[in-house]
Amino acid sequence: MSTILTILPEPARLYSATLAGIKRRLGPVHELRTVDYRLDAPALKRLLDFWKPAGCIIAAAQGFDKNIPRVLSGTPAVYLDRSTPSRGNILDVMQDYEENGRTAARELISIGLDNYAFIGNHDSSIWSDRRGKSFADSIRLHGKKCHIFRSAAPNYARQKELKSWLLALPKPVGIFAANDFTAKETHDILIHGGVAIPDNAALLGIDNISDICDSVTPGISSIASDFEQGGWLCADLLLERIANPSLRRKTLLYPSLGVVRRASTLHRPGCSRQVMNAIATIHALAADGITVDDVAAAMSCSRRIAEIRFKRETGRTIREIISDTKLERVCVLLQDRNLGIKDIAPLCGYATVNAMRIAFKNRYGIGLSDGRR
Repeated sequence: MSTILTILPEPARLYSATLAGIKRRLGPVHELRTVDYRLDAPALKRLLDFWKPAGCIIAAAQGFDKNIPRVLSGTPAVYLDRSTPSRGNILDVMQDYEENGRTAARELISIGLDNYAFIGNHDSSIWSDRRGKSFADSIRLHGKKCHIFRSAAPNYARQKELKSWLLALPKPVGIFAANDFTAKETHDILIHGGVAIPDNAALLGIDNISDICDSVTPGISSIASDFEQGGWLCADLLLERIANPSLRRKTLLYPSLGVVRRASTLHRPGCSRQVMNAIATIHALAADGITVDDVAAAMSCSRRIAEIRFKRETGRTIREIISDTKLERVCVLLQDRNLGIKDIAPLCGYATVNAMRIAFKNRYGIGLSDGRR
């Protein structure tokens, strides 16, 4: 049994979906070993001498990849999410950063705002720059202005610059942050600066790291990346290189799973605070089986009055919004190959798989298995 070495710049728990995809593709023929800390060149050389791996998968999102290629020498390697431009005969698997930006633009434009902004990562990275450019291009395509923040200043100075920049933005504004860490930083600055989220600033991150997005109030909406598919592609490409050492430079892209909506993007022009709070409640509790009566109780009014206000202010019924929220979650979880279809129903607020199947079929016109494919 040959060894495949996966080198991660951060704790392995943050890469659980990626590792699941790698293991699924490798199967029982290869033994996967994971090292989850940053390595300098001498330490990497010692590690390679110890394991003598058939190949390496290197997660490189934060610049961890810069000095590695020369140390690997003849060891086949695939890079995941490189932060710097590829040089030489490199095999890459990367998120589709341009599509990330377009997805963010579609989400924020649908809110109906006039002002938009992108907040880049603290350093110049492929993933940040490409997401920002694609987002800004998409916003401008619709005749809107996109403000862009980038700063290479040290952390404290950067935060001061970002605070001044954020507070000076025209409001309301739709903000796309380069990743969830930047979105959390933005969230905290806005809240401490007295800017209401989502009323005056709708905020969207990317990667859907629940430890970040659900740790604050209001919760941060985020684009869920298909990390498991990224892991599968890494393993597949590495096996191709092992079988064919002459394989030339190649880049594969993996997609996002869609937007996981939380309260930070629930701004709806023309909606009262009461209805906005009710929509936030629906998004927070849809998976717990929230009902129309529960929403009316949260609004402190009768069911009839609640229905009238929702229809007048959103153009939709409470039941429709609950159903949409549950189905959005179904669509995201269907793409998690570690979950069986029967496991998804209770995670999305359905009492039975059949109830979920009927709702999905009525909305999309296809069955759950076809939806997963």
